[in-house]
Amino acid sequence: MNQAQEHRKLYEAHHEPDTLDMLLALPYVLVPPAKLRAVEEKAVAEEQRRLRDKVDAWNRKVAAESCM
Repeated sequence: MNQAQEHRKLYEAHHEPDTLDMLLALPYVLVPPAKLRAVEEKAVAEEQRRLRDKVDAWNRKVAAESCM
């Protein structure tokens, strides 16, 4: 095997799609974009609520400590 053939073989071995990666991506490819947006919007809203609750709790704690 000459150097060019060896190089091509190595290139193909490292640049072929990984079957496992393709299988793991399949569910996301099959989901309609509108549904993905809805799920993402829900996740963002939940994260904002979680952070707001955390900040509110911190504000209450700071306010209670400042009254002492």
